[in-house]
Amino acid sequence: MPSVPVEYSHSKYDSDPNAGHELDSLPDDHTKSDRDSQFGMHSTVSRFRAFIDASTQQGGNACTLISGYSSDPAQQKGVFTDISQYLQTLQIPPLFDGALCLLSSVDIDDQTPSNPSDSLSFQVSCFTPSGDMIQCCGHGLLSTAFHIFQSMSSGSPKLASESSTIQLVMGDSTVNATLDGECVWLQFLVIETQPAIHAWLPLFFTGFDIQAVAQTSAADGYLIVQLLDDSDLAKVQLPGSALANFSQRALIVTTAVSGSGPHNMHFRYFAPQYGVAEDTATGSAMRILAAFWHPRFQFLNALQCSTQQGVLKSVFCHDHVKVGGFCVRDNTTTI
Repeated sequence: MPSVPVEYSHSKYDSDPNAGHELDSLPDDHTKSDRDSQFGMHSTVSRFRAFIDASTQQGGNACTLISGYSSDPAQQKGVFTDISQYLQTLQIPPLFDGALCLLSSVDIDDQTPSNPSDSLSFQVSCFTPSGDMIQCCGHGLLSTAFHIFQSMSSGSPKLASESSTIQLVMGDSTVNATLDGECVWLQFLVIETQPAIHAWLPLFFTGFDIQAVAQTSAADGYLIVQLLDDSDLAKVQLPGSALANFSQRALIVTTAVSGSGPHNMHFRYFAPQYGVAEDTATGSAMRILAAFWHPRFQFLNALQCSTQQGVLKSVFCHDHVKVGGFCVRDNTTTI
């Protein structure tokens, strides 16, 4: 399975027939010292939900964050075969689900930049529950940034007051993150889309009025379908495995919302070609939609109409886009 730019919800993995494989990184007979060689004395495992509804604290996409990982996460590609087995091997209660994020640098006091104008930089890698590295995991990045800002605030208030921006390095990408009140913002480069024509699309949108179709350049990137304003996205059927017969692109379905409600755009995200029937809250898709809806909208307040739902924000800034959202930490354990 390629390292595609998609995010993964946790629902499909509950009955994964491939779960329970042996782990290459930590064999079953590992000792506590083996574990300690990869994790610091104060490493934590936390379950977050990213892109929640701030008013209700509900919804959002689940993410398990292990902070204090002493090995370089960038070198861990493909070594995790099942998150639940991995956490069990570490003697961690099975309280966590969703994507797995590894944060290598967590000693905030050691992260003081030599130049006050420089940003603190942290290495992070994200994996699906089946062990594949996620190329761009928006909810994982949001959860990681939220965790770091919380750590800075509680562990080093002076540093927190001086550092308005941090850098998260994921693979070949560097993402700036800022905190505005309780809202975390991630900055991405603009990914352009081009108009597209696909004669097969009406097969998946019977009864809907397709207004526009666009796609990113990569063959395994994104396909965006804009429906008539105020379309009821809940009535869009899951494309299922049939989508792979026509495209290897993840499918984003979107509609503008009129009226005076809290949201001016709705969307849903499907990537069944990569095992994701539908994602819960997809920050990587939101960065695409920020550019797609410009110039009609410079600011988006979006509702992702999945079962769990997600609330996402974006700002288009000419040469970059910002994707924002709120997080909640559901639980934490120390290893």
